[in-house]
Amino acid sequence: MSLKRAASWSLLDQVMLSGVHFAVGLTVLRLAPKSDYGVYVLSWSVLMLLSGVHNAWVNSQLTVRAAGLPDDQRHRIVQSYLVAQLCIYIPAAIVVLAGLGALWPWQPLRHTVLAAISVVLGFCGLAMREFVRAVLMLTLDAKRVLFVDLIYVSTLIAIVAASAFLADPTSLAFIAVVAMGIGSLLSAVPMMISLGRDRVSVQSALAEFRVSGTHGAWASGGVLITHLQSQSSIYLLGLFAGIAVTAEASAARQFMMPVMLGLNSLQRTLYPHWVALTRAADTSGIRRMALRFFALATISIGSYGIFLVLCSETLIGFVLGSDYHASAAYLGTFALLTWAESSRSLVSLQMQALSRFRAITIANTFTAVLVIGTTAVLLQFLAPLWSVIVQALGEILLALLLLGVLIHRRSPLTTAPSEVRQAPPPQTATDTAAPTGRR
Repeated sequence: MSLKRAASWSLLDQVMLSGVHFAVGLTVLRLAPKSDYGVYVLSWSVLMLLSGVHNAWVNSQLTVRAAGLPDDQRHRIVQSYLVAQLCIYIPAAIVVLAGLGALWPWQPLRHTVLAAISVVLGFCGLAMREFVRAVLMLTLDAKRVLFVDLIYVSTLIAIVAASAFLADPTSLAFIAVVAMGIGSLLSAVPMMISLGRDRVSVQSALAEFRVSGTHGAWASGGVLITHLQSQSSIYLLGLFAGIAVTAEASAARQFMMPVMLGLNSLQRTLYPHWVALTRAADTSGIRRMALRFFALATISIGSYGIFLVLCSETLIGFVLGSDYHASAAYLGTFALLTWAESSRSLVSLQMQALSRFRAITIANTFTAVLVIGTTAVLLQFLAPLWSVIVQALGEILLALLLLGVLIHRRSPLTTAPSEVRQAPPPQTATDTAAPTGRR
């Protein structure tokens, strides 16, 4: 599939996903108590962290290793990654659930344990669906990705809709998170069965997985730090201002979800293509696409943000209800934050295509410490809104730092033509007797 067609299918897919996720979040917001919606927001944040680590450790490395390779080599790497993660994640999930089950009799922790169990169950399914999506995007098969996500959203809608009518409102937040896992697993199973027909040995699969271990470790560390920075306003608001204020701010961010997921879909389409261009030493093509994407993101987020600000009072009252009137003040700042995150992600993707995971993590560590420390101090004296502003400024600073590294990397004075390639030609575990050791 061509890049333009893949981008069109991917955008349609993300429009569908953003609409459904917005509807699910809105259902929990309107039907569950505000404190339970705050728990849902925090559970969603942890779920996104786990998914980000999984994508860094598995999907990003799979893309770097397999994108642009001949079919037989690509299939072998994909099968190895599937077997390896099943051998690692299934036992880990069993151990974690058993540990949480042991804490269940302790009444003061029961609410927290229930939230943790729902996150673990949600992640188990979500990780498999994200892996299947990454495999399909290796060949830009965005049309099949849409079909996978159709199964997911149909299941999610059915479970949440039934629960809205039949379940206790206080349990709706937990059910919604678990439903994401169930829907994801059901959508991923057919593709996983197809991938598992040509089996590889566990030893070979783990050896293949270890080849990307160094980059995966740096990428995962980067995801953890990025998450702390990007979610610092949510966590610090919960710590210093309480769950109710956290819910107010997070409710406003729901309005940015459509444009956030739409831009993420385009970036997901670009990443494997940029890896292939890097393999072919075509960094000028990457640079041109990045500039076009930046212009698109700036215009779309700017226009949407202006619309939200002008219609804030009406939108908040109609969509969220009178309990969330304070959310109107956050709309403009979350539009700024979304633009800043999109800009940072765009530069980060170019660095990832060059396998510069270590440089990303180091730069992100500096900005994360700065953002978290500044936010913690400001929340003692200023309104909660400032936590979002500081977070946006931190994302802009990180984007500029990464851009500086990227420009330095591309400079003819610092980079020899042979260094433009991101790495030596990938080897599969079956090609090497001694395996060596994103975001």
